[in-house]
Amino acid sequence: GGASATAAAAAEAAWRGCLGAGPLLPLSFRAAASGRPVPRANEPDGGHTAFSWLTAGLTVTASPKGRLLQGLHALDVHNDWILFNERTAQDVLTKTLDAYASSEIADLYLRQMEGTQDAQKEVLDMLLDFLPQRYPSNFSVAGRAADGAFPSDAVVCVRIGDSRMEFRIGDYSDFPLKLASLLVQEDLVIMQNGRLVAGSVLFSFSRFGESRFGQDLKELHAKVAQFQNDLERPVLRIFETLKFENPLWRTNWNISWSDEIMVNPRRYPMKKGQMGADEQDAIMRELGQRIQEVGIANATFMKTEYQTCRRLRRNDDCVLFTIRTLIDPMTMLADLPRAARQLAMNIRILEPVEFCHYIGLSDDYIRHSLLEYADGIALHSK
Repeated sequence: GGASATAAAAAEAAWRGCLGAGPLLPLSFRAAASGRPVPRANEPDGGHTAFSWLTAGLTVTASPKGRLLQGLHALDVHNDWILFNERTAQDVLTKTLDAYASSEIADLYLRQMEGTQDAQKEVLDMLLDFLPQRYPSNFSVAGRAADGAFPSDAVVCVRIGDSRMEFRIGDYSDFPLKLASLLVQEDLVIMQNGRLVAGSVLFSFSRFGESRFGQDLKELHAKVAQFQNDLERPVLRIFETLKFENPLWRTNWNISWSDEIMVNPRRYPMKKGQMGADEQDAIMRELGQRIQEVGIANATFMKTEYQTCRRLRRNDDCVLFTIRTLIDPMTMLADLPRAARQLAMNIRILEPVEFCHYIGLSDDYIRHSLLEYADGIALHSK
């Protein structure tokens, strides 16, 4: 209702006013119970970077013959579902609040279909159950019912550094996924029977627009090189057969030309259709000149998406897809020889296939410059 929307807007404005920025926290790892190395922060404040999964050897994009791989792993839902970094969260959550304070911007990146509110509320409840347990110094919920439910008068408290903010759950009863998106650094997408029915996608997807919202998995991936031949059937099968008790995660990576965490055309200027031909040519010339002047490491960024898939229990025709976007300077690779070897391997496998263009490595000069840089780091570490 109007009163709830007004209260939510006031809360969000206050939160925007008290958030500040801070430095990244260091990365650390611990072994999974099976002994297999899994990137995971030892403390509940997170520390993953765009290179974490390359370093752990857990990002392999394609087979030796260039066939794309799903790269799926069983998800440790108690530890690794949502990656919350207190320092980077301040910047990301501020951007989300600012963006969704504008109805014009929100309409492009935050959408729902009528009839999906119960599934959205289930997602919000899952987060409200998980976040205070995994990150107790940052999240708490007051007013939780004795049976574990989160009633409309319950209040979510978020603490980041010296900042504190409260959200009343009932103020978001008409769009629970909006509140969910204000709490985490992930984009959140709900697929119902394989079709996108609700989502917040500021950092990973391009804007929804009238054409993308409501699309099925085939349509959403229509422009992804090699998807139809290599991944369509197994991905559709995963979404059809995924069980609540067996959630999954995967990662992907791209070369980015911008460190802006929000979606923008300068992230992948070589992709056609994002801007006019003249503007694209000018940017590509600028990129080539930048590489010549400062080197490939100082000109590019690594962008990684950490993605999880979970079947909802109550609304079991829905799957929640989370996407955590991380972007870091390529210069970080200099201190990560394992990641450098893994990156070089991926580039060589992809070099002769179509997907190489999709991840921003279609230009021979750019691709060879990056490969030379990664090889140099790997060679000198031996």
